Amino acid sequence: MKKYEILEHRADLKIKVWAKDRQELFCNALKAAFEAIEPNIVGAGTRVRKIRAASEDENSLLIDFLNEAIYLSDVNNETYIDVKFESFARHGLAAELVARPVKGFKQEIKAVTHHGFKIEKTEKGLEADIIFDI
Repeated sequence: MKKYEILEHRADLKIKVWAKDRQELFCNALKAAFEAIEPNIVGAGTRVRKIRAASEDENSLLIDFLNEAIYLSDVNNETYIDVKFESFARHGLAAELVARPVKGFKQEIKAVTHHGFKIEKTEKGLEADIIFDI
């Protein structure tokens, strides 16, 4: 199954993400976002970064999770290549991000927007459209 696709958008970054369940959707969205902005990785090692996100509804949780990852990436000069969930519920999560140090990115993501955001159930699982302000 295809994990994500970068879609054309006039001014921002838009991706479509597919997954069999919500945890895989969050993981694929994280990977898509950071691969799309083309990190300039320095060094060979990885590190682990703790992350928590909470939201008033389960769809906004994906936006809040991605925005927190973008913030951590900016503060710590790293890109995220994977996520391992410690807890995952409808309104909150705790996880470990697998990080690689970076010198920068070809593009910078400012934030995930609510505009155009949707998660839909399909025959094969879940599908999400996500727009990032760049």
